[in-house]
Amino acid sequence: MNREDVIKRLEGAIEGSRELDANIAALAWPGAGAFYVTDGDRPQEVGAGEWLVLRRTAEGRVTKHRPADYTTSTDAALLLVPKTMGWEMTFLRREHVHIVGMDLRRNPENGRYERFKGQAKTAPLAICSAALRAAAESSE
Repeated sequence: MNREDVIKRLEGAIEGSRELDANIAALAWPGAGAFYVTDGDRPQEVGAGEWLVLRRTAEGRVTKHRPADYTTSTDAALLLVPKTMGWEMTFLRREHVHIVGMDLRRNPENGRYERFKGQAKTAPLAICSAALRAAAESSE
């Protein structure tokens, strides 16, 4: 799943999920992917029955990583915010939507961080959405 697909899913979700967490984490590593690992022949294997990020190392080994709880934990979601960027969050009561804005600087007209916006049903989902937008542009 590419970055734009993940952002669309974040903004359309009602709540966070381990699948979304794995897809967010997979964006950090080129060639990594989010996979649901079934128990198959080895139920005792690490990661059986859960979403993991699988990636191939330079030596050709496949490594497994459990993603952080980005979509259900505000603390974990804030790990995605680029270090040089400020951020702020608002809750629109009528729409039941959290809106997050972040940027390198504040807008001088209204004093808000507005360049990269994310909005979603929960604060962690909105933070993830805005942070992924910001990270995409800052990496270019």
